[in-house]
Amino acid sequence: MNNKLIFCIVLFGAIFVSGCINTPLDNINELMPDISNNVVDGDKYYNESVTALNSKNYAETETKANLALERFKSAKNDILEANKYYEGVNETLFIEYINILEDEVDLKINATSNLILASQKYEQGEISEGNKYSSLANSKMDSAIEFQNQRIAIVDENPELFKEFFYF
Repeated sequence: MNNKLIFCIVLFGAIFVSGCINTPLDNINELMPDISNNVVDGDKYYNESVTALNSKNYAETETKANLALERFKSAKNDILEANKYYEGVNETLFIEYINILEDEVDLKINATSNLILASQKYEQGEISEGNKYSSLANSKMDSAIEFQNQRIAIVDENPELFKEFFYF
């Protein structure tokens, strides 16, 4: 009788624990919606800041660029959190995807920082310096878009794999 009780307790304990433990991929998957939302929001604010810069509305440029920077940095922090779970992920395509995403976000952070500097230089009347930072921002964002397109291609080429494991 005592053995049956112990067996039942161990069985229920195993069932309880197995339902409460996430796999490394589950942990990464939980972060993906926030990462995705932050990148999308960051892109939106970045584009709004570019529009404001083109209209010479420097205060609006900095406000929107700072919002973009905040979103991109949040995405970067979540990506760094996801990196902690790589060891248990057997599918290298997911790791490649996240590494490309990290490169993309790093470039977007850099582009946004340069956009802020460009706005500040234009506002101070330093047009050539503003042009230099604007050019850097455009270059970094162009490179980020190349990484973004690589990510999209990976998903497009492996839709079932990504639908099964990642939420977008």
